[in-house]
Amino acid sequence: MSCFSAVQETVQETVYCAISLVVSAVDGGPNPVNSDYCEVFVSVLDVNEFTPTFPTRFFFTEKVPENQPVGTFVFTAKASDKDAGQFGVLHYQMIPTSAADVGAFIIDDATGDVTTGLVFNASATYLSFQYRITASDAGGLNSTVGAIVKVSTCADTRIYFSVVVIAFHYCLLITVKLVTCRPTLIADTDC
Repeated sequence: MSCFSAVQETVQETVYCAISLVVSAVDGGPNPVNSDYCEVFVSVLDVNEFTPTFPTRFFFTEKVPENQPVGTFVFTAKASDKDAGQFGVLHYQMIPTSAADVGAFIIDDATGDVTTGLVFNASATYLSFQYRITASDAGGLNSTVGAIVKVSTCADTRIYFSVVVIAFHYCLLITVKLVTCRPTLIADTDC
């Protein structure tokens, strides 16, 4: 009768892709002892054991200035997954919480980059948008986080003011023009 003992260890796929073992058998009989061995290859397959996780547990809160062109980058909803291989690759989906949120922002399925889907104007009555963002792996595990994106308003009308500075026989007219959050300084010495 033959006896053998085995050592059992936990093997993580991320460390080992395959294990090679040499198994030997000895009959324990009288001389001559009969023995033999063979080599066994074991491939370790990854299981989908980790759920994707976002860096925030609750929600992203972001702002975008008004009057930005469609496709303007707003933020990245990046999740991570500790699994290796296909189970570590994530895909993103952004679901609006109301009909008014549909199409306002778009998420890239592969990167999680969120961009504008519309041009926003401060005169609009709806300037806050809410979404549920889901990161899913190839094994069906997913994680969801909320996102609130607000449109920050700027002055839509042109505002001009001028200051005349007279000092040491030198005249300088300074005009500051504010158009959609981008101030422009104009200096004129012919006053």
